[in-house]
Order: sequence, then C-alpha cells, then structure tokens
Amino acid sequence: MGIEKSYRNLESRYSVAEVANVLRKFYGLIQPASRELGCSRGALYRFIDRHPEAKKIVEEGRDELLDSAESVLVRILNGGISASAGERLEAAKYVTSTIGKKRGYTTRTETELTGKDGAPLAPLTVTISPEIYDEKNDGKPAGGH
Repeated sequence: MGIEKSYRNLESRYSVAEVANVLRKFYGLIQPASRELGCSRGALYRFIDRHPEAKKIVEEGRDELLDSAESVLVRILNGGISASAGERLEAAKYVTSTIGKKRGYTTRTETELTGKDGAPLAPLTVTISPEIYDEKNDGKPAGGH
C-alpha cells in the first residue's frame, strides 16, 4: 500500500484526537505509534505534517522522553542507580558528547595514513607534459587553434 493510500486509510479510521492519544502513549515516537495505528511510518509522518496539533504532541512527547532519559543519566552519575564505574563513565561520555558540545566536548576520530607496512607515504609528483597543456596558449592543448 502506498503512503498516500495508507494516509487516507489512517485519516478515515481515526480522529486527530485518537492519533494524538497514541502519539502521547509512545512519547511522540513514530515507529511504535504507527504500528499501533496499523499504518506506515510515512503515512503517520504525513498525518503529523498536515495536523499541527499532532505535530505539537510529537514535540511534547519527545521532550518528555528526553527529560526522563536525562533523569536516568543523573541518577546513574550520582549513584542513585547501581552502575559500575565503567557504566558511569559511559553515561558521562554520552552527556558530554551530546549536551556538552556547546562547551567544546566532541568525539574526534583521527586517521593516520601510511604506506606499505606502516612506512610514511611518498610524496606524489605529477608532471604535465607540454604536449598536453601549454600555459602560454591560454590553457588550450598544444597545437590547438
């Protein structure tokens, strides 16, 4: 079933209030809400785009979900939830790499390029033959008119 047909089916079966209740139930998460409503994710996205009140429910639900996740992180970091030192470190790394970006915390990946068996790369030299390119001739091929 195409997205448009799935969307029309969703529109005909549920009111905006009913869709909003399902979105609230799943904190604005599309996949579980669409599964419960029996429609495709694309149809639900289209419904949300066409109904501002549904879009607002999605935003509010995701904010509530984020608040809850942040609360769990704080409890892990403060020892309120039993976690190993490694798990607390992972929680701290997660917070600094997401929320802490504005303070300069980022995840960096460094790549080192080497030649065969780890040897340094040799410089690449390219020679352009005057027969191919003649700078004095405005970049036209040598012998060109």
